[in-house]
Amino acid sequence: NDNIIAKNYFRCDNKNSVSWENCEMKLFESPNSEVKNNNERQINVFNSLMITLPVSSLIFPTLLNFAKSLPPNSSEQLAVVTALFVSNRVYLYMLSATIVGLAAMRGSGDSPQLGQRITDLTEELLYRPSFEREKDDDYKSDKPAVIKNIKDSGLKESLDQVSNEAQAVVLPILVSILLALSMFSIPFWNKITGVNLTDETNPIFDIQELISKILPQISQVWYAFLLALFTRSEVRRLNNEFGVMDYALVDWTVAIGVTCLAFFYKVWVAQNFVNMALAILVARAIQLGNFPAIVGALTLLTIYDVSSVFLIPAANAWAMVADSQSSSMIADASPAASAMGSVAIQKLTSGNFQPGLLVTKIGNQLGGSLGLGDAVFPSLLSTFVRRFDMDQGGDDRVSLFAVSIAGYLIGCFACEFAPLISTSGLPALIFIIPSMLGAVLVASFVSGELAELWEFDPNVQK
Repeated sequence: NDNIIAKNYFRCDNKNSVSWENCEMKLFESPNSEVKNNNERQINVFNSLMITLPVSSLIFPTLLNFAKSLPPNSSEQLAVVTALFVSNRVYLYMLSATIVGLAAMRGSGDSPQLGQRITDLTEELLYRPSFEREKDDDYKSDKPAVIKNIKDSGLKESLDQVSNEAQAVVLPILVSILLALSMFSIPFWNKITGVNLTDETNPIFDIQELISKILPQISQVWYAFLLALFTRSEVRRLNNEFGVMDYALVDWTVAIGVTCLAFFYKVWVAQNFVNMALAILVARAIQLGNFPAIVGALTLLTIYDVSSVFLIPAANAWAMVADSQSSSMIADASPAASAMGSVAIQKLTSGNFQPGLLVTKIGNQLGGSLGLGDAVFPSLLSTFVRRFDMDQGGDDRVSLFAVSIAGYLIGCFACEFAPLISTSGLPALIFIIPSMLGAVLVASFVSGELAELWEFDPNVQK
């Protein structure tokens, strides 16, 4: 750090209006103020997107009404309709890029240790901890009882011992289990087509009918409560980073209002906000601490994404039909031909709001959708390179974080040129992950930082 110190002293020595005492104080407050200012600018950009994107959705009904007012099939109407659909897709990808960006900006400030990070995020979700954890002595000495119990149980230490390689393997397995559970729940949300659920000779179907009536109500209450917590956490972060009043009443009022709009009034803009709040915090939780593990995890997740679309059949591809003597399996003409497609369609067509998809609408019609996983999983890479940027410092190098975001957007737009795959869905990660990894690898190679990136350990920062 001698070069940084010498450079800063040289700058101070040439500023006649700044006293040497103030210069020394400024120097030792931060070894590189340019990096800090750049970080603040970056997070302000993504915070602004988080706020302005919901408001900018008002352009869609305006363009739609304008298109309807033009002569049918005219060149003017075609131009407006084209602008409407293009802006709708761009809007969807900007939503997901905002998740990736904010998850990286916030996640790079979290503990690189899994146990400590999970403990901190749990506290952030359930309570209102100080954002200056390391400097707040009162905060250190006065922990909530739940957090103290987590620490006393030894869970934090156990999680801290889990290797990055183990986490990289477990993550795709966990995601696969969650997909299986989602597929399993579909018949209870929607009755199996062609099956008489009131057939007294098939009591299992009577149980299914009962569960299909109770499950949506129970899950809605649970989802609403859980997402209100995630939304409150994100609202508080935004208030703090924008310098707005940090009061619990303000956080909860906004969070409950947005959550109610999402669940009870089905406002798709509010649904996107709570989905984004959920995705950002989840992405902060599942970070990995070395580059090879991230490459391995992203490769496995991409394989999972492709398999869930092309190889695993839909949950309702087969329906069990029982007769008086035997049971047989018959094909069900489902609109979704894949596991991922069936889960997505179930979420989109359900009468109740189910988190998991970012959506855009044109009038009352669906304009597009994107799974939260297509933003959460790429955040593994963007968060890691963000940490690497912070460790490297300096304002005269290419930001690998900015490169990763550019690669993410390129991958998203590449999805638009993929062949249509009917309703099976599109494995977006097959475009996004290679684009992000390729961009980061090329940029780090050109800058001569590839070896450092490969060996970088967030636990041993400069």
